[in-house]
Amino acid sequence: MSEKIREIYKEGPESDEEFDESEEFIEEDVEIFDEPEFSDADEYAFEEASDEDAEFEARMQRRRARVRGRKRRRKILGVILIIVLFATLATMCGKDIVRLKAENIALQKQQKELEEERDRLKQEVENSGNREYVQEQARKQFKLLNPGELLFTFEEE
Repeated sequence: MSEKIREIYKEGPESDEEFDESEEFIEEDVEIFDEPEFSDADEYAFEEASDEDAEFEARMQRRRARVRGRKRRRKILGVILIIVLFATLATMCGKDIVRLKAENIALQKQQKELEEERDRLKQEVENSGNREYVQEQARKQFKLLNPGELLFTFEEE
């Protein structure tokens, strides 16, 4: 508020002695409690003050809007960061899961091959006491021959 408006509101009885609760006093000094009259200069000052107040209020609203915008951006950024964090963790865990499944499949395949080899070796152990099997293995592995036999070898393509 401008200084002139403040002065107008301050005008009135200087001391408490002038205030009397009688009806006479109220009727005589009604003008004091009525709305003060403004001159053109006072009205201009009041408009200036209200313009300043309006400007101040507009600035405050813009500032509040900026603060709300910042808070909103921070919240959105926080949510995005959390989503990215979870996506990264899920991706890392997903890669591990895929790698472990592939490794599991390879190990199962290797286990199957080893079981087949074990069965073959068991069969060999069982046949090791058989004379025909021993002769067959001697011919294959050591290229041994019985007396009177001829060995023919062919080049493999």
